Amino acid sequence: MSVAFYLSCHAEARRNKNYKVVKGDATNGKCLVCFSSNAIFYPHTDEGLRDLLVSDYYEWERLVDKTKFEKILFFRDVYKQWYINGISERVTSVEALGDLIKHLTFGLDSTFVGSSAGGYAAVMFGDICSAKKIFSFSGQFNLSREASMEKNPILASFYNHSFDYSAVNKEVFYFYPAYSEDDIIQAKSVEGNSQVIAVKVNDNRHGVPILPFSLKKMLLLELKDIKRLSEKKHSKLFISMKFITWRDLFTFSHRRMQKLIRVIRG
Repeated sequence: MSVAFYLSCHAEARRNKNYKVVKGDATNGKCLVCFSSNAIFYPHTDEGLRDLLVSDYYEWERLVDKTKFEKILFFRDVYKQWYINGISERVTSVEALGDLIKHLTFGLDSTFVGSSAGGYAAVMFGDICSAKKIFSFSGQFNLSREASMEKNPILASFYNHSFDYSAVNKEVFYFYPAYSEDDIIQAKSVEGNSQVIAVKVNDNRHGVPILPFSLKKMLLLELKDIKRLSEKKHSKLFISMKFITWRDLFTFSHRRMQKLIRVIRG
């Protein structure tokens, strides 16, 4: 089923806050703001959405390093509409969500991150809320291809060009798979924008083009580091290995081995 259609339990889901505030282990005045993508639940069914609510799942929650931040915020859009309708019955617009994020990040140096629709949200709210750093993995900058009545009538009914961020005027650290057709189109939309520092990865799958175990260290990178990475294309494995810790490698390998064993056992 297309994400353009409402599910019967969307109303129930929107009664939730759909954001989470986690206290980090640091006292360094740093905040990480994480936006879930449209893959927040799958398949796009009532059962899938109810499973999300029961598990209270947010993307990025298992991937970030809580020891490096004083506060971590997680957001999700259960309507899968790039956050343009906010996140809940109380927070129903971009403006309302922007105000909430400003309140929650007040006085903190904030890094915004997301992938795909979450990457779009990281750019949009990072711009609105004056983020110190913005990381977008395969995020959209322009929603015109998504906002058609045939493809997504909900988005089309709200969309206007004020929701396009190809001309974003804050620095964005943009990682994308260089052989994904949709991502190539988005990357071309910001080619002339010097504020978007693009890092190309030799992959063809839309989403985070970096292996999960490297993301903790990658989100701590500064402008000079990203500029260095932007000078050439990277192998997904090699760029990921640059930012690995032995502990994360062990954890990642252990999980993969467990998954393989379950597959073999059927």
